[in-house]
Amino acid sequence: MTTPLLLPETGAALFSAHVAPDAIVLVGRPMREDSGSSPRFADDRWDMAPAYYLPNHHRGQAVIHFGKISDPCWRLTAKEYAYARLTKITEGCKKLPSVVTVARELRELQALFAYLEQFHGGLRLHMIDDDAVLEGFLDHRIDGGRTKAEQRAQGRGRVKWFLTLLHRTRTSMTYDRLERVPWDGHASRLVTGARSQENITPRIPPQILGPYLRGALFYLRVASKDILAALAEQERLRQPVGSQGVPRNDPRASLAAFIDSRRRQGRGLPARPSSGCPHHTLADGGVNRTLVAQLCRVGPAVLDHKACLAFLREAVAELGLEEGGMDTDILRTRTPADPGGHGSSRSRCWWKPACCWQPSTRSRFTSSG
Repeated sequence: MTTPLLLPETGAALFSAHVAPDAIVLVGRPMREDSGSSPRFADDRWDMAPAYYLPNHHRGQAVIHFGKISDPCWRLTAKEYAYARLTKITEGCKKLPSVVTVARELRELQALFAYLEQFHGGLRLHMIDDDAVLEGFLDHRIDGGRTKAEQRAQGRGRVKWFLTLLHRTRTSMTYDRLERVPWDGHASRLVTGARSQENITPRIPPQILGPYLRGALFYLRVASKDILAALAEQERLRQPVGSQGVPRNDPRASLAAFIDSRRRQGRGLPARPSSGCPHHTLADGGVNRTLVAQLCRVGPAVLDHKACLAFLREAVAELGLEEGGMDTDILRTRTPADPGGHGSSRSRCWWKPACCWQPSTRSRFTSSG
């Protein structure tokens, strides 16, 4: 049931009939551990960032400055609207909005107050009895701004939805509220117009889309098990040397044992992912020292010693280099443009088969550390 509006007394302080001045604005919302306290209803600045968790948001997006509204009645109305949206699920909504959404809606409400003050002096929300004023606000807000032509219908729909929310929260307002149902409750598409040419991007031609679809099936049916196994191995290798459960091995003995193991398996040493320069011109013979250190469970700086570098060069001269180098096998393909399969196994086997994969040989995942 809608309670009657109260008439503000001239010069008297205004208080909400629905919310206490010291009411916590972010009541019931989870707060970040490093955040401060929630703002109170009587505050003129609501910093709601402590209840917003996206890491890339700008703090100002979650701050409302009610002091910018000069009219005391409308300032209180704006606070009541914001508090209602933050604490109660509005009709037609499935959940409470985020604090950033509420701050965005308050900017629309401030724009509405400014429009009424500029073009309809003395007109209050409860005095609006037809859609002409609301239609004028839509035109002023969207058509009179910087909205692109192709986004006009979408922008008008957004503002129309805000006006609908303003009407549906009317029972939470004390001195002023939007009594009229905007556009008699008609759907937004009947008010804002059809969104003509929403997507004018040409269809992706079959010769382009086909390889993408084959790649998606490749990842699902074939590569997924190999990729997950390689990621699990890589996670184990990346555990800090010397941490709990991961002992630090003797560097020289561990490197010698690793090279001997590769010799018995008939495998070469892990090659550094190619950057265009031949492996044999590098000081360490082209070895992926970061991966070798992880496989040997030694600190990476150990392999920078001259003796270890010479040891690695001798091993490369004897055993050669192996593309990739991890123990997880993967399916790979050779292409006419790359018959030797030179380069990073991981990059090749994760994206090149999307277009040209055929069962052929097996290779090893690589790790860049």
